[in-house]
Amino acid sequence: MNSKQLMDFYGLNESSMYLYLRELEKLDLLSIISNLTFKLVVPRHIAFPDSSRFQIYYKNHVIDGLKKRVEYVNPLKKNAYFITSKLRLTEEEFHQYNLKLEELMMDALKLSQTRNASTGNTFEYTIVDMGAKGTYHPELKKPENIT
Repeated sequence: MNSKQLMDFYGLNESSMYLYLRELEKLDLLSIISNLTFKLVVPRHIAFPDSSRFQIYYKNHVIDGLKKRVEYVNPLKKNAYFITSKLRLTEEEFHQYNLKLEELMMDALKLSQTRNASTGNTFEYTIVDMGAKGTYHPELKKPENIT
């Protein structure tokens, strides 16, 4: 997208568009070349470095949005899923599991990058794979004797 398309999409005037671009530039997401002409600094599919100021906001926004979407998954529709499991693994097994997921993600990413909005029968999906040492499942309240 260019500035004109963004202005039309968001209903912005040139001054507001410029201020918006400046804010995105401060986050190191784009570089303003001149006036309303800009160049993206990051690709469409993003992996942020640890030092990125936008990383936490972006990660939380994606996770919160996806969490709301998969809160109620209709099993008859194949457009959302939620899978969770508590596994007992060694650190090496966990690492190997993570590497396999990364490989699957990269294969899907490469395929996705060959397509655009005009590619028939394709849709955008958001996928977040997460894992960490520890137990994050809810625990039932322990029963107590009635006195």
